[in-house]
Amino acid sequence: MKAVTIRKHFLSVATAVAFLLAGCSRPGDINILSHNIDSISPDGLRAVSAVISLTVENNSIGFTLSDIEGTVYVKDRDFATFTADPVRISARTTETYPVNCAASLCEGVSLFDLISLANTTSDDMKVDFRAVARTKSGLKKKVRYEKVSLEDLSKK
Repeated sequence: MKAVTIRKHFLSVATAVAFLLAGCSRPGDINILSHNIDSISPDGLRAVSAVISLTVENNSIGFTLSDIEGTVYVKDRDFATFTADPVRISARTTETYPVNCAASLCEGVSLFDLISLANTTSDDMKVDFRAVARTKSGLKKKVRYEKVSLEDLSKK
């Protein structure tokens, strides 16, 4: 049961990070108001797929966030990798978007390690994040953050 909760946490954080760090506008123009796991399903013993609903308040231009991927680190050890399908964010609206995500454990990480995350603090977790934000007119910006703590991500 704890393993499923931790997987949900990974996917929610990964997807929320994608929107918060998109960087298409001034800070504060894009806000994640809520998130919810609509569905989650295991893909074998080392991976999980999920659909996450994110309610996003975008007070700026519309954009598409694509090529979303990253790595989750626990105590500076590669723990899991994640990806998400592209998502189109409408301009100047507050809408809920479904986001298809996938995560898999890194080589050398066991299910026991996943369960042991229940005893890990968010200070011990860091995230690498990469994505491309594209506007309708074709402008694009690559977004990349390396080993950002979960505490710092919530402040961005």
